[in-house]
Amino acid sequence: MLALSDPAWTLLQGPYGSSQYVPEMLKQLQAGYDGEMADTLYWEELYHQNTLYTCTFAAVPYLVDIALKSSDIGIRADIYNICGIFEAKNNNPLHTKVPLEFTRDQVKVDSSVAEYIYAQYRCAIVRLAELTEEMVLYAKEHEGDVGKRYVLAAGAAFQGYRSIAYMLQSFDTGDEYTLDCPHCGTPLYIWPDEQNDTLVVYDKDPVNSDNLVPYPIRPRSLDHKGANIQWLHEYAQKIEEKLPYLIGWLDCPVCNTPIYIWDELMKMADGVRRYTA
Repeated sequence: MLALSDPAWTLLQGPYGSSQYVPEMLKQLQAGYDGEMADTLYWEELYHQNTLYTCTFAAVPYLVDIALKSSDIGIRADIYNICGIFEAKNNNPLHTKVPLEFTRDQVKVDSSVAEYIYAQYRCAIVRLAELTEEMVLYAKEHEGDVGKRYVLAAGAAFQGYRSIAYMLQSFDTGDEYTLDCPHCGTPLYIWPDEQNDTLVVYDKDPVNSDNLVPYPIRPRSLDHKGANIQWLHEYAQKIEEKLPYLIGWLDCPVCNTPIYIWDELMKMADGVRRYTA
C-alpha cells in the first residue's frame, strides 16, 4: 500500500484537488471505524458525484485492510458494498497498468508509482471477493431488498461483471426498470403487474399516467445464457432476492419490434458508466 506518509498523496487528486487530507481520515478509521467519518471520506473524497479519482485507488487497500481486520461484520459489509460501488464504476480495461484517471487529472507522479497504486488496488479487490459468500449469507438474514441488491452488485463487480453491478445499483429497488426501444427510441417502463407477481411493459411512465395498457414479457430459459447471467441467477437464489426475470423478450408497444431486455439493460448500464466517467 502507498504509505500514508508518502508525499505522493499531495499529488493524487480528489474532487477538490489534492488528496492530502485522505491519509489522516484513513488513520482515524484505522483507530476506530466511525460511520460519519467513513461516509464523508467515501462520498466527499473518494467518489464524489459518481466519479472515481486517483486517490480512490490508493485508499481502497487501506479500507480493505480495515474490513479484514475488523470483527464487526457490519463494518466489513459497509466496506464491501462501498468498494463494490467503486469497482462497478471502474472503466479501466482488465489489464490496465496505469488507470485512465491519472491522465484525466494530469497527476504528476512517476508511472511506477501509478502502476504500484493500481496493482495494490487490484489485489485489494481480489481480497474483497473472498468475502462474497459471507456477505451473501449476512445480507440474506439482515438486509432488506435494497441491501441485498447492493451486496449482489458488489459481488458482481468483484467478479468482473461491472455492467451488471452498475445496473443493480441503478435500479436498487429491483422492480422498476427503464430502457429505450433500440429501434424507434420510445422510452419503455418495465414495472410490476399489480394483479400478479410478474413484470409488464408500459409505453408511458406509470408514476405520471393512469389507465395504461400493460404489455407482456416473454420469459426465456437460463440454460443457454452466458456466465454473467448464470452467476447472477446463482447468487440471487443464495441471497433469496427475488430478482425480476429480465432475460426475456418484449415487443415494443409502438413499433412492435422484438427487444431482448437483458441486452438493452446492459447497454444502458455500460453507457451510463462510460458517460459519467
